[in-house]
Amino acid sequence: SEVIQDRSASLFEAYIHRLELRRQKTNIQSLELQLAAARNLAQPRLDIVAGYRLNGFGDQLVASRTSDGVSSEGFYSAYGALFRGHQTSWDLGVEYSIPLWLRSERAQVRQLELRLLKARAVLAAQEDEIAYELHSVFQTLQRWQRSAQTNKRRYLAANRRVEAASSEYHDAGRTGIDPLLRAEISLTQAQVAYHRSVAEYNKALRELLYRTG
Repeated sequence: SEVIQDRSASLFEAYIHRLELRRQKTNIQSLELQLAAARNLAQPRLDIVAGYRLNGFGDQLVASRTSDGVSSEGFYSAYGALFRGHQTSWDLGVEYSIPLWLRSERAQVRQLELRLLKARAVLAAQEDEIAYELHSVFQTLQRWQRSAQTNKRRYLAANRRVEAASSEYHDAGRTGIDPLLRAEISLTQAQVAYHRSVAEYNKALRELLYRTG
């Protein structure tokens, strides 16, 4: 039986599932991200920075007593001063940087732009090639479909010819066996041609599934 195939749907499935297209699209996405990062390197940069610190001062790193005999804070033990949290500091600021010359950065941007254009051109060429492959497969399907229809009519006609020759030979006895043998040979040839057309049509369907990924 004939299988109805939608060319547009098959092409859409091929664009989604074909491995080489998916690999090339991933490569294009990677190049786009690299290009965005390279362009950011050539732009001025403004950062807001902030910090908070706990300080520990002392004559000893660890000591059982805290009094140093001089200050009221007791800086004899550094860990003791740190954990009391009396010596804290914080800072808040803005950093603004402007890259100079930008020779290497601009060269990198230009190189990535060229690589991205090349990758997109390769993707377009791959899509055109896949479209051509599917067009060729659909032509093959149509050819073997028409061949199967023609050979089926030929087979039916040969079968009627055999029935007529058999009737004349067995019932009427008006002819020899030669017409019946010729009719059976013609029927056999029609059967072979019809089944070959069906087999080739199914092979073309398998090729279509392969080309759509």
